[in-house]
Amino acid sequence: VGSTTGVVSPGAIIEPIRDSVPDVNFFRVNCKDVDLERRQVFCDDGLALDYDHLVVAVGAQPNTFGIPGVQQHARFMKEIEHGRAVRKEMLDLIERADVALAAGNVQKAKKLLSFVVVGGGPTGVEFCGEVADFIRQDLVRRYPKIAPYFSVTLVEALPGLLTMFHKSVGDYVQDHLASQGVDIKLNAMVKQVDGETVQLKTKDGTVKTMDYGILIWVAGVGMRPFTSALCEKIGRSNGQTDRRGLVVDECLRVKGTKLGEVFAIGDCAVSGKPPTAQVAYQQGKYLGRM
Repeated sequence: VGSTTGVVSPGAIIEPIRDSVPDVNFFRVNCKDVDLERRQVFCDDGLALDYDHLVVAVGAQPNTFGIPGVQQHARFMKEIEHGRAVRKEMLDLIERADVALAAGNVQKAKKLLSFVVVGGGPTGVEFCGEVADFIRQDLVRRYPKIAPYFSVTLVEALPGLLTMFHKSVGDYVQDHLASQGVDIKLNAMVKQVDGETVQLKTKDGTVKTMDYGILIWVAGVGMRPFTSALCEKIGRSNGQTDRRGLVVDECLRVKGTKLGEVFAIGDCAVSGKPPTAQVAYQQGKYLGRM
């Protein structure tokens, strides 16, 4: 998230695997399938790998929930390249808004400077906070003429933010974001997105249309194809009943597999803990010591 506003350099976020764990054989290849009986993983280019223990840590991918237009028009924040692309687009919108205002087109400037974020989870609230700080501390000083037209809107379908944490946490974050000028719309479901507008359905059934310059979609994650295929292979009858990922026990063992053979960590695992970087980090350290 911080890479989009310049708080953190992308180079400070990513770390070459070959440098951090030089004694590990690393292959950058797409894994397609796994044979749980023969204990083999099958990858692209005909690569097959035998294993004694399998750790699935493939993460997740953005979930659009099948809402029309999201895949085509929204911007995601799941990978490092997403952050780079969002930063470039935001800066481009700011320059275009500066020109539009100079040309006397105030409405166009307002639309270009409307940043809409969908999803009131950890990524959504962090992104809104970062952008609000970026506007207040940097952009207002560098672009004083268009400063009054910046807007950040956070859209959440549920009645509160950060619902995976205690309610007091969500209430505190909501108050803080509001004090930073973020417009928070709760109980608002996205129904459709096109290249310039997003349609929101409120709790009372009213559908409202909102203009945007950029739409950031952080409304949830779904399983990657490898995770989905593995869940299907194990089966619902063997415990894989969650559409979010691989269900694991308290020791991060994948339910429905032979004891101590297959583990899952991070966003691809459903452990009952929040899907955050801190949780994934702790899971990795725990599993590494086993």
